[in-house]
Amino acid sequence: MTKINKVAVIGTGVIGAGWIIRCLAHNKIVYAYDKDLKLKKNLIAEIKRTWPYGMWRIWSRKND
Repeated sequence: MTKINKVAVIGTGVIGAGWIIRCLAHNKIVYAYDKDLKLKKNLIAEIKRTWPYGMWRIWSRKND
């Protein structure tokens, strides 16, 4: 059996953010995508609120 280390999540709303945070809590590398770049700030704030250790990385389609 192979171990899954990387996860991609499409959609960063309430449900997507929940999956992202859960995967981060299980030491996965998470690639998140949402067509609305405005949601990136909300996602980062939610991750910081629930996962305060800063051990996360978000890749978006646009680096800013």
